[in-house]
Amino acid sequence: MPEVSDHAPAGRMAIFGPYTLNPARRRLARDGDVIPVGSRAMDLLIALVENSGKVLTHRQLLAHAWPGLTVEEANLRVHISALRKTLNGGEAHGEYIENLVGRGYCFVAPVSWSDTASGPTHASVSGLGDGAPDEPVKPQIRPAQRLPLPAARIVGLDPLVDDLVGMLNDQRFVTLVSPGGMGKTTAALFVGHAIQTRKDGDVAFVDLSPVRDPNLVPSALATTLGIVSKPGQTEDIIVAQLQGRPMLLILDNCEHLIDAAAALCARLFGELPKLRLLATSREALRVEGEHVHLLPPLAAPPEGAALTAAEALTFPAVQLFMDRAATSGHRALLDDAGAELVADICRRLDGMALAIELAASRAGTFGLRGVADMLSDSVRLYWEGRRGAPARHQTLDAVFDWSHALLSPRDQRVLRRLSVFAGLFTLKDSLAVAADAEEDKLAVASALTGLVDKSLIWASASGSPVYFRLLDTTRAFANRKLKEADESDAMSQRLIRHLIDVLRTDKLDTAIFSGRDLSAHAVRIGDIRASLRWGQADGARRDAFVALAAISAPLFLGLALLGECESWCRMALEAMGEDTRGSHVELLLLEGLTIGAMFTRGNRGTTSSAIAHGQALAARLNEPTHELHLLGGEHIFLTRIGNFRGSLAVAERCAELSAAVGTPEAMAMAEWMIGCSHHLVGDQLKSQVFGERGFEHIPVAAPANVDYFGYDHRVRAMEIMARTFWLRGDTLRSARFAEDSIQEAERRGHPVSICIALMYTGEVALWNEELDLAEQRLCRAVDHASRHALTPYRVVSEGLLGTLAVLRGRPEEGVRAMERALAFCQIEDHHVITVEIMVNLARGQGQLGLIDAARATATAALEKAHACGGSCFLADLLLARAELEATAGASTQSVDQLMLEGLEMAKRQSAHHLELKIALARHRLDPRAETASALADICCRFAEHAPSPFLPVARRLLADGA
Repeated sequence: MPEVSDHAPAGRMAIFGPYTLNPARRRLARDGDVIPVGSRAMDLLIALVENSGKVLTHRQLLAHAWPGLTVEEANLRVHISALRKTLNGGEAHGEYIENLVGRGYCFVAPVSWSDTASGPTHASVSGLGDGAPDEPVKPQIRPAQRLPLPAARIVGLDPLVDDLVGMLNDQRFVTLVSPGGMGKTTAALFVGHAIQTRKDGDVAFVDLSPVRDPNLVPSALATTLGIVSKPGQTEDIIVAQLQGRPMLLILDNCEHLIDAAAALCARLFGELPKLRLLATSREALRVEGEHVHLLPPLAAPPEGAALTAAEALTFPAVQLFMDRAATSGHRALLDDAGAELVADICRRLDGMALAIELAASRAGTFGLRGVADMLSDSVRLYWEGRRGAPARHQTLDAVFDWSHALLSPRDQRVLRRLSVFAGLFTLKDSLAVAADAEEDKLAVASALTGLVDKSLIWASASGSPVYFRLLDTTRAFANRKLKEADESDAMSQRLIRHLIDVLRTDKLDTAIFSGRDLSAHAVRIGDIRASLRWGQADGARRDAFVALAAISAPLFLGLALLGECESWCRMALEAMGEDTRGSHVELLLLEGLTIGAMFTRGNRGTTSSAIAHGQALAARLNEPTHELHLLGGEHIFLTRIGNFRGSLAVAERCAELSAAVGTPEAMAMAEWMIGCSHHLVGDQLKSQVFGERGFEHIPVAAPANVDYFGYDHRVRAMEIMARTFWLRGDTLRSARFAEDSIQEAERRGHPVSICIALMYTGEVALWNEELDLAEQRLCRAVDHASRHALTPYRVVSEGLLGTLAVLRGRPEEGVRAMERALAFCQIEDHHVITVEIMVNLARGQGQLGLIDAARATATAALEKAHACGGSCFLADLLLARAELEATAGASTQSVDQLMLEGLEMAKRQSAHHLELKIALARHRLDPRAETASALADICCRFAEHAPSPFLPVARRLLADGA
């Protein structure tokens, strides 16, 4: 806080508006007429004028005017009030003394100083003598004194400063534009100091924020330059004095005086070829010669990025936060956990430098978690800044109040109404919500353009359509204004109706099985969530809530937001009125509910009954595509719970219905479903036949999507074919299908498809003893399932990693992992590959010498296989039982009998790879048991160079005359 001078500068006279003040003589004059001012009031006036533009506290002013006395602040207010009346005098010269609540008083009018010893500049101005006017005093600019120091360094500013210096050297006139609080003033000051350091001309800084009267803009510049001007000739004198002088002139905070600042800049730029101009404003000046530089927010870590503390600190927003947090008393270094919190804070504050500083200033008191928890709209708008900061930067609310006050009533209305949008919106969206009638749309469009120009709304720089958005901090302020205007519910009602219309027009109700790319609608998901919350909060809004939940369900599914889809659909079904039951709306909600629940909650609860209800409703409504869709869901459900025979019956019903639907996608899906069921019950030949039929309808490389019930059925068919061909002995085609399934799933970007492709092809890699490849795929499956809350896939993948641990000689680790997975599968009724995990658990228990436990596990696996209606793992299960009995010391004959049963099972299932595996095991048990002709017969079913862990062994035995 500046100190108050104890005496006036000798021989100097202050000039402001029509007034002159001679501090030494303690005389105030207006247009030459002396105005009587009391002694205390004169002391206060002299102190304020000598410190113009600076805030003097109540304590400082009391000490100056009443030295050594204890005086009530009421006395100060009385004298200041009298001074303000004297100076304003009812004339339109603007305010002179501003009251900053809680801080003090500031003399805000531009003040110039004249040396009275050389005579007055103009008699009508000074009122202190007669005679001809003197020539204007040559300005004595001392840049080191005139240019303020920035309040604080903003991290990552150097590249921006270099760019601006380069632009000023090339174009001479640059306006730095951004919303309030982004750091324009700080950036401009650093540019000034950079030019000053390079001795590249004088630098003058003019803060226009205290100026209220547009007519005083030239006077403010003259004051900064030390030029004593004449009324009506200020601009002419400035131009004359600066002619030929290299200088950078910084005009800060132009937005509230935009027309006057623009006119002055245009003249100075046109008439002073050696002058460089740097203006800061919340909107462009839009005059000849201006080059606009949009100041971007400080870069913050992107959402979802898992960064270490060191990585987070490479972002300017995080660096600024931690720097200001340290000055607030937060001494802890940033760790990885804290980095995530700080990154989230910086994102939620839109990278706004002032907002980040205000938030960080609370870290010393509340800690990082406390600041994050306090980051609500109401709290962050009122956090106070540094005491020495300008009044407009004391709180975020003050930042926006400053901009809001400059708007017309029309623009204020449009801004607050657009705050109902949670994210991006188009011009069409804004008209649907903010316009009251058709004739009002042109006004709204015009207001939107103006709000973009004033940096209150951001517009996308490219692409079609053009998207707009309010920064979160701006939205919080505007939304408060919306509530104060009692328009919040009305705008929310308009938004929810608009969203329903948009999604219906785009036929999102069919997107649930069309495989359409819905990413273009992802920009609406924030508005949909907000509208659903608004609609669900009041029973009177029930119909709109239910309608939006139904039409948006395909979008939630298409964006893999499965848990949200299930939750909103469940609430909408519960809220639905009787007049909506049995309608297309209920059908959409049932589909969304069952898909979301199956993939996130597992197979518990009412999934089966909801699917059946949906099928019946689709049939009643004569919606064959929706009926086929739900039959596809029932097939998936039955395979997951281990009812493989039941799934085959459903698949055959699908084949009948697909003929009625008549699309290649429907017919391909039906064939693939039949092939999948045959694979699971253990008939690999039929699995291959039906799978290949499906690919005749939709080839592997065809640009088609076969999406039914949350699955890409082509990806599903590819991984089934990878498994089938491995069992059939064609490992080359198996490998191709495995790679194709992963690539197709990743191309589509659907989390469920990616999980099943990685999990089941990882399983095939285990069969082929490609352990590194298996680990890579299964670990990716675990990671992907974890990130998308697909718990069943995560747990099953972890169980398969347990098998990998056993194969790598870590049976204890493997047994624990498989036991955890099986416990989950039992609770969730998830049994697609339960038998396989149980087979490998028995092997792991056998390696640990837990023979009884292993036998019990193998017996339970056999019972589960029969309960499922068959299993492609039965032959391997019989081999595992034989190996256990051999380890336990059973007779060779009894062990061989189990192996023979397994061999016959593999033959019946057309599982040639398992035939070979069991035949080699028999040979190891008794080299005489398996004849060379039998081995040769099996080997001839494999391609010459088929990669297999068993084929080379068999061929060596044949070469050795086994």
